[in-house]
Amino acid sequence: MSLDILADVVVELGFGVDAVGGSYLVLDDPVRGELNNATYLLAPDTVFVAVSGHRAISTDRGRERELDEYKTGTANVVFNDGDRSFDPAYSGSPYAGQITPMRRIQITWQDKDIFTGWVQDWSVMYEPANSLSRVTAECADGFAILGNQELTEIAPAHSGDTTGARITRVLDRAEVDFPPTRDIADGVSVLGATTLGDNTLAYIQACARAEAGYLFVAADGTLTFRNRTATLNIPADVVFSDDSTAGIPYLNITQRSAADLLYTRVTGTSETTSNEVVALNVAAKDQFFIRTLGLGTLFSISDAEVQNLVDYYLERFSAVEQRFQSATINMCALSEIEVQTVLALDLTDVVTVERSPMGIGDTISRLSLIDGISHRIGHGSWTVEISFANVDTRAFLMLDDLVFGELDVNRLAF
Repeated sequence: MSLDILADVVVELGFGVDAVGGSYLVLDDPVRGELNNATYLLAPDTVFVAVSGHRAISTDRGRERELDEYKTGTANVVFNDGDRSFDPAYSGSPYAGQITPMRRIQITWQDKDIFTGWVQDWSVMYEPANSLSRVTAECADGFAILGNQELTEIAPAHSGDTTGARITRVLDRAEVDFPPTRDIADGVSVLGATTLGDNTLAYIQACARAEAGYLFVAADGTLTFRNRTATLNIPADVVFSDDSTAGIPYLNITQRSAADLLYTRVTGTSETTSNEVVALNVAAKDQFFIRTLGLGTLFSISDAEVQNLVDYYLERFSAVEQRFQSATINMCALSEIEVQTVLALDLTDVVTVERSPMGIGDTISRLSLIDGISHRIGHGSWTVEISFANVDTRAFLMLDDLVFGELDVNRLAF
């Protein structure tokens, strides 16, 4: 492809209809105020307007490593602002009165989502000597909304909720009232009674932690919770490779074999029972010393639930693993179909990553979970960095499946 793809990167800001006009109903207007007409309809609360002048875009979504929480997604959009269109202090701006915090923002390419969130801050940088004015819109996704909300304390209640049911219960509370753009799985783990009374984001992240599930905001702004079993037995349709004939090519790739995800002892405590549960791999301890992963206090309803979780983490992280950490893709060098394929991927999707170093030895190929996605878009360039975690490639039992439904061959997931 070519640099032409950059022309299809669109930044849209959510403005009030009074700032953008349009064919909307206007009360008491002799033409536009007629009820039930098909031309002038009721205006939405927010109208997304494509804006120009952006010279640099950067986005970051995901987490640093597999055991971390997914962080608040962020985006920075830098505008060349010679006409002061995005200067909050300029009354002559076509968007006067609209350059305020908490404006919605969407960044897309041919209707494929790159980032969706809210502008948190407008920062103006002015150099009088060079007649240069630049405005940066600093943005964050829905986690920033939840991180500024507090749950009212209640009497102990709701024992027996699954993790997904508890997250939905929290999002539906009056003091939260989170927008309905959400995709919340049922969850597998069972939680004990709760008194709530916590920061909303911290609370629902703790629910996900008790599940070992995945809680993040998708590129289109959807608050998403996936069960811990969601990535098991998943085939990968997308391949990233250093052989352009075998998959989507990357500029560079990083492979690691490190101790940051090596643990020989795992502990956790049920909030319901206050008992600490411990799992220890003696053979791994003898080889790598005692390396403790403390899960802290979990919302789990019983010690048995915690035991399942610590056993899972111990088996998952008590052996040295090699993993692909990240790959950088030059989007300007891809075909249009390849660009669409990359932008269709989101956090927790499973892909195949391959590396054939200098043609020496066999190709290294791993199923990998997408753990982070970052975009860097500037004048004449667009790169995407994708970070990975290893996928559990063991075969798990799936009822009625021709391959994974065979007893005594496939493992039971917890």
